[in-house]
Amino acid sequence: MCTTAAPALAAAFHESVAAATAEVAHRVCEAEGLRTVVLGGGCFQNARLLASVRWRLEARGLAVYAAQRLSPNDGAISYGQAAIAAAVLAGEHAAAHAPDARVGRSVCA
Repeated sequence: MCTTAAPALAAAFHESVAAATAEVAHRVCEAEGLRTVVLGGGCFQNARLLASVRWRLEARGLAVYAAQRLSPNDGAISYGQAAIAAAVLAGEHAAAHAPDARVGRSVCA
């Protein structure tokens, strides 16, 4: 039995997923005139996938943000929901929907 086949196959799979993710995010950025991508979700707990997608997007000149203090997984969803609710209650919702709000937009992958 070949012991290198499984690791090589797993690595190729991860790199394929990273390439596809970065390509889609880049296309959305180009179409929408965006320069920022936020990587979130449980799949980005995988260090290899996160590093590869980040590298690919940064190589295309995009700013990339990912979870640092909270898990990128579902556990942080309520935290984000609370932050949005606080912003809405503080009146930032109206400012976020102003005609010139494109400056703060980003792609979430």
